[in-house]
Amino acid sequence: MLTKKLPVQLSNDEIRLKGQDLSRKLQELEDVDEARKEAMRDYKDRIDALKGESRRLAHIVTEGKEPREVPCETVRNDDNGTIELVRLDTVEVIDSRPMTPEERQRPLPFPMVAHEGEP
Repeated sequence: MLTKKLPVQLSNDEIRLKGQDLSRKLQELEDVDEARKEAMRDYKDRIDALKGESRRLAHIVTEGKEPREVPCETVRNDDNGTIELVRLDTVEVIDSRPMTPEERQRPLPFPMVAHEGEP
């Protein structure tokens, strides 16, 4: 026996069932498309983060330096009347400002006197 695919008129029930199948497939297509869009957003975010980090590293390599936390100390410079901020790794003055009038005052060198009852 020979068979061949030919158009066949569908009953109303068959048309209704095919319509339900179509509706499910259209919903599945929407779900898959939304999942694809979400994955693309995720990949774009990841790519953007990698590009940003790559640019940051390229700048560091080009400049040969990067920002780091460095111990510093505030130093009083009585010779020129300033308060200086000195980085302790290179002893470089990185900031300087004039002393306030209060900072210009120096304690007087009085000897310590023991009060009665104190050793």
